[in-house]
Amino acid sequence: GYYKELKEESMSIHCEKFLHKYKNEGNTRLNLQGYKYLFLDDWHALYGMCEKENIPAIEFVESEIKNFVANGGKLFMKINLSQTPTSLYNYLSQFTKEEVRLEHIENSIKKKLLEDMFQSINEEKGSSKLVLEKDFEDELLSVECDSYRELQCHFICWVARNVHSK
Repeated sequence: GYYKELKEESMSIHCEKFLHKYKNEGNTRLNLQGYKYLFLDDWHALYGMCEKENIPAIEFVESEIKNFVANGGKLFMKINLSQTPTSLYNYLSQFTKEEVRLEHIENSIKKKLLEDMFQSINEEKGSSKLVLEKDFEDELLSVECDSYRELQCHFICWVARNVHSK
């Protein structure tokens, strides 16, 4: 949600895509110049894979991220706490951290997520478009969720009910 709100000034890097470029193309640069925000998706998995396969990608990544933050950049990292290696915890200890859970995210961000979900489902459906009714939007914006996935499940249930009934 934050990435979608700050997209113009942000770079988003998914760990598997990054690792693929590193292994197959020898990419050793993140190219962060000109960005204010960096979003790292599933970064716990990158650390886990690098440790498991003895891939040295972490060394240059940590250096580039440290320089990015030192120059005023903001770092957002999505991780799975139960799968986070100690080496990532150690690296993160040098930064100011704040855990963000979905129920603490402003409704404007949740609304943007819902709009994206509707856009995605409508692109898949083609000509018969679904419309987000105000009462359901209000319901979804007020529900307390522990994750994006939980919000998405509420959305999917609504779509299933509405597609089935039409």
